[in-house]
Amino acid sequence: MSELNFKKIKKFFSFAKGLDIGSTFSWIVLFVFFVLLNIGIAIFSIYLYVQISRGGFFNVAEEPNENTKIIRISKSKLTKIISSFEEKSKRFEELKKQKPNYVIDPSL
Repeated sequence: MSELNFKKIKKFFSFAKGLDIGSTFSWIVLFVFFVLLNIGIAIFSIYLYVQISRGGFFNVAEEPNENTKIIRISKSKLTKIISSFEEKSKRFEELKKQKPNYVIDPSL
């Protein structure tokens, strides 16, 4: 293998010689990047707003087909569940009305 010729490599990267990469350049790059990012976000937001207002973005209505399952709920089981929650609610209200005889200070 031939030796690396550093002069050729230096000559290859000589195009960047005139660029002064300082803090001003970095701030300009950051500013342009965030301006373009904000413009992109604004365009996407407007597109999303228009699609939603037309009703085409969240289109979830579909017609039932033969693969659609309909689940039947027993009325007696449903009333049992509702009555159990009502009992729990009554029990909770009773417990809220009862006050403890004494309170132990947890800091002691």
